[in-house]
Amino acid sequence: MTTEQFFELALKHHQDERLDEAARLYSAFLDINPEHAHALHLLGVLFSQQGDVARAEKNILKAIRLDPLVAVFHNNLGHILLQEGRGEEAVASFSRAVELDPAYLDAFRNLSACLLSEGNMEQAVIALTRAFALAPEDGVLANDLANLYKDLGFFAEAEALYVQALARKPNDLTILYNQALLYFTQTPASAWEDLCEKLLKFDAWSALYLYEWQVRRCIGAWLCGKKQNLKSFLGAAEETFLALGQTEDKNVQNMRAYQKYLMALVQKGTQMPEVIDAPELALVGDSHVLSYAGQSVTWGGKVYKTVPYLVMGAKAWHMAKDGQSHYKKALQNILKGLGHSVPCLLFFGEIDCRYGEGLLVYQKKQGGDLSDIAARTVQGYVKAVSEMLEGSDRVFAFANVPAPNLAFFHQQIESFSQEDAVQLQRVVTLFNEVLEKEASGKIIDFYGLTKESESSCHIDTHHLFPSVLGRALQR
Repeated sequence: MTTEQFFELALKHHQDERLDEAARLYSAFLDINPEHAHALHLLGVLFSQQGDVARAEKNILKAIRLDPLVAVFHNNLGHILLQEGRGEEAVASFSRAVELDPAYLDAFRNLSACLLSEGNMEQAVIALTRAFALAPEDGVLANDLANLYKDLGFFAEAEALYVQALARKPNDLTILYNQALLYFTQTPASAWEDLCEKLLKFDAWSALYLYEWQVRRCIGAWLCGKKQNLKSFLGAAEETFLALGQTEDKNVQNMRAYQKYLMALVQKGTQMPEVIDAPELALVGDSHVLSYAGQSVTWGGKVYKTVPYLVMGAKAWHMAKDGQSHYKKALQNILKGLGHSVPCLLFFGEIDCRYGEGLLVYQKKQGGDLSDIAARTVQGYVKAVSEMLEGSDRVFAFANVPAPNLAFFHQQIESFSQEDAVQLQRVVTLFNEVLEKEASGKIIDFYGLTKESESSCHIDTHHLFPSVLGRALQR
């Protein structure tokens, strides 16, 4: 058997996933041909498949030193660096791969995904656009690129790409789902009931998608004060949720949190939103605004009716982050759509300060001083809102973050320690202190009110009873 036949046999074992035998043959071949770059590269790929990233990196780097102009070597090195959590170096490797081979579709895909994981969405779009140019008939690529445009807030571009994706993959549920999310992003939550009814007429949705449409329909019914519809819709959502069984799907868990929140509002005798003949007070923000729908409140000696504008899942961090996003775009569109005389309260920041997510998790992963992280987030948030309102004479104020419901955490989460409680209180305090300073005192003080009477204010883990808004406005 010639040495080349020996190499071909190793490759055949590798392709057939007989990895141990392939590794033995590659190693024996390299004993004879120690500077065979392709064999070194393939042995590195094999080690990566076996989870031995250190040996994988060593072999592929040796292959690159021997033959630095082979694009696939750099692409696969990028994969290994990602496994090691070295995102910036992986970006450099994938970039080198596409530089060497401008028609390397998979490397462009990998570069885009890596840039996205590193938080560089704009460059990720550029890389994926290059990939799509190489494969314009690829419906999956069109969908992925549409998702990026949607996340960046370029809704028209996203819609055009979803249409292209569906032309290539008709009735693909993933693409249809992503397109529907685009519609929700552009549609006021008060109109979600009608949008959901249209979506629910399509009977091919899986239970995961069906459940989300049902919960969003509940949100729309709540905001419109449709009590009978809401009870029926909550029941339908509950049936679907129970049929799903145990699932770790994060989106299902998020929708479940919304469903339970609305159930708490209904079950605890909360008055449904009403139609009130008074000037509008816009409440713009995360899920907290739902509690206060359709109320008559007094602020600054004037009576208003409250009208919530939900930006689902939005954090202060999303507003503070450089560049455009669909969260910022949604907020911009809401503020632009309000009449100039409509006063506005902004409710962002509570999700940033939650146990198990937001600023505490960011600090744990990235390190740094918590007070600096909180300060940068709040300063960026206030700056972004101020820029959106620049030139406007609109009256506005920021709702600060309520005191955490520590009683719930101690009762419901066995692992929740006293140290966790201290950290949770600290992040809320830091956030609110910076917000007070940056907003020049334009604050609605939910923190002070809930700190004084924590248990009587919370309707669930995070949210407050509707009556709390009126009390906070009078402080």
